Amino acid sequence: RKMGKGQEKRALRMGLFLYSHSTEMSAPYEIIANLLRSCQDKPYKMYPFAHLVRVGKGKMPSIFAKRHLPTPVKKIHHIKELAAACGEERTGKIFDTFFRDDVRNAFYHSDYAISDEEFRIIEGGEMGKQTIRLEELSDLLSRCFAFYSAFFMTFNQVRRGLVEGKRFLRK
Repeated sequence: RKMGKGQEKRALRMGLFLYSHSTEMSAPYEIIANLLRSCQDKPYKMYPFAHLVRVGKGKMPSIFAKRHLPTPVKKIHHIKELAAACGEERTGKIFDTFFRDDVRNAFYHSDYAISDEEFRIIEGGEMGKQTIRLEELSDLLSRCFAFYSAFFMTFNQVRRGLVEGKRFLRK
């Protein structure tokens, strides 16, 4: 059964909603960063992006100062650095196949318009020149969901294996 244009756009908006939330998840970035750190014999870090947190400048240093957490762009950049340091550049390049900050940002801020053929990003309150064909956008979303699906399936298999495996006690 074929969807009508209204249903297609609704499905695309739902896909963009899930895409935006998926690319904001911290756990996958943290797990990948720690795996790459372990390849370099570096210790596990609870938050491997702590060095990327920016602290707001006030009159006096304070524990209550506003903190700006790193964006997905900065996390991915750091992951690419870690990947390159241990000869795993392909790991960092995977994100290039599905992550587009302009698409995520336009959707989050409702700075976009969808026609029958394209997704157009609105820049500065005006229709921008940047457009993405709907087929290309659909492929981007599919690659994103395929990545996260594979990531979480692998993560859960490893987790289950660790639960069922032998336990070793530290001395």
